[in-house]
Amino acid sequence: MNPQIILPGLTRTQIELSNVVWLEGDCNYTRFHFTDGQIMIVSKSLRLYEASMAEDSRFVRTHKTAILNRAFIEKICRISRTCFYVQMTNGATIPIARSKKYLAKTLGK
Repeated sequence: MNPQIILPGLTRTQIELSNVVWLEGDCNYTRFHFTDGQIMIVSKSLRLYEASMAEDSRFVRTHKTAILNRAFIEKICRISRTCFYVQMTNGATIPIARSKKYLAKTLGK
C-alpha cells in the first residue's frame, strides 16, 4: 500500500505521496509539485506537512521553503564551498540551506 495524505480545500483531495516530487513553502501556503507536472496550492504551511511526513524517509527538508522526495533527485550541485542546490528530475532547482549542507553528501546516494 502506498502512503497517502489528504489535502484540505473546497474538496478534500487524497494524494499518493509517491506522486509528489517536492513541496514548496510560501508563507502560509504550500505548493505540491507532482510527477505529471501538475501543481496544487494548499493554504497550510510547510511545517504542517513536514510533521506529517516525518516518518516517511523518502522526504527531507533541505531549506525553509522546500521538502524534497529523495526518489526524484537527479543530482546535487555545488556552487561554492558552502552553497549547494538540488536538481530535481522535473527540472526544478532547489537550494540546500547552509545549516543543512551536510545533506549534500547523503542526498545523492
